[in-house]
Amino acid sequence: MMKETLRIRHYVMGILYHAGNASVQILSSRELAARFGIARSTVSLALKELIDEGFLIPKHGIGNFTNPKMFFSPQNGKMPKLIGVVLESGRSYYINSSGWESLRATCDAVIQEGYNLRIISLSGMDEDEISEEILSNKVDALIWIDNLMLKESLMKRLADAGLPVICDNSGFSQVDTVVYDTDTACYEIGKEFANRNVSAIFYDLSEWFVRHDLRMIKQAYRDAGKKCRITLAKEWEKSGASLEEYFRMEKRGVIISNYKRHSHLSMLVEQCHADFSFFYRLETFSGKYFYPHEERARIMVVRLKELFQGKQKPDQQLIPLKFLKK
Repeated sequence: MMKETLRIRHYVMGILYHAGNASVQILSSRELAARFGIARSTVSLALKELIDEGFLIPKHGIGNFTNPKMFFSPQNGKMPKLIGVVLESGRSYYINSSGWESLRATCDAVIQEGYNLRIISLSGMDEDEISEEILSNKVDALIWIDNLMLKESLMKRLADAGLPVICDNSGFSQVDTVVYDTDTACYEIGKEFANRNVSAIFYDLSEWFVRHDLRMIKQAYRDAGKKCRITLAKEWEKSGASLEEYFRMEKRGVIISNYKRHSHLSMLVEQCHADFSFFYRLETFSGKYFYPHEERARIMVVRLKELFQGKQKPDQQLIPLKFLKK
């Protein structure tokens, strides 16, 4: 019930935010119950709380109206544009340091441009639910960052509903995108490995990275006319063979994995007396690539201004990763 009453509250707050100095009638409890698919008694609880707090004014026999005195409108009777930001899936239990760096840069840019900000958390599981959740927040535009599995069909649905959308996924053509050029970075990583005659790579990242990053590493080897035995961790484990068998057989090469797996794999390499160098996703022997979050945020805010000025055709832009030498 808590989640359901909160949805009603956010819906009403969205109307109040955009109403400015006007008092706007909201949907009836029956209409709200039908719209959100929840019990009318639950809607009544949410509305009573909003009335008790002064956000709604009930008018007997007519309905409930927003109370314009509850918000100050600093710009000619209108609040600044409200920008919704979703990080990753929108359902993360916590934010780690890398997620915070990405989110902080985006939020700073939005606020510094004079917009107001709303961090959107999601509970829906399918496109219908997620779309309804986002649209009920009544934001003026949406920025969705750091979700590798984001689907263009959802983005298009939101855009078709009239919500300007900017995301950072490649391959999308019907919404605005600002995408880090990881393809070029991964190709350069492959070139360095090939130049150093790395002949074995143990790749321990998920399917998305196999389809994107590893594809470019393989391309670099092909272009260099060199060969490399690339072993996918999941495929090796599915075969029934142990990791110890791999490291006793291969003996020398590089491991590309995430932070959680490094310590475990390092222990196995040591036990097998193998000679493997460890790398995270965008690392090389000579340095590492990192994301210019501030640059992405700056471009996204420029896009927001263009969208609010009526730009119709979606744009796609690649941002090169920066390289930090060791």
